[in-house]
Amino acid sequence: MKNREGNPIEIGQVNEIHFADIFNLQEIQRMQDLFSDAIGVASILAHPNGTPITQPSNFCRLCDDVIRQTEKGRSNCFKSEPLTGSQRSLDLFVQPCMDCGLMVSGASIIVGGKHLANWFIGQVRNEESDEHVPLIYADELGVNREDFLDALHEAPVMPL
Repeated sequence: MKNREGNPIEIGQVNEIHFADIFNLQEIQRMQDLFSDAIGVASILAHPNGTPITQPSNFCRLCDDVIRQTEKGRSNCFKSEPLTGSQRSLDLFVQPCMDCGLMVSGASIIVGGKHLANWFIGQVRNEESDEHVPLIYADELGVNREDFLDALHEAPVMPL
């Protein structure tokens, strides 16, 4: 295994490596942005603890301008992202966001047995989404229900 400069990474050094040691973050951001624009879904890379590695691409207004604008909403997003991608190896997953119910998909990025990052895509609704649960979350965050619901309806819809 080699780092992004082409230098070998010794087996004993695997626990000391980080995502940015191997990948060019500017190039990853560019590819992520292109992917999100082409597919029409949100995308972000995050450390296993949930803190972002890349800037969010194509985040829906509900997540970006409503939920993550509250301290509790932002904190819950960072907490739910590592849970969504934790305890996984190379498998893919699709499940509702733990907070607002939008669907999220992703995979863990593991190098040399070390969990370096999670790649999340999504922020989409499916035709079976229940609007009651997200409105309870709007109340928990103390945001305007009408604004929350309007932003929810702007999220792309995909079949289950």
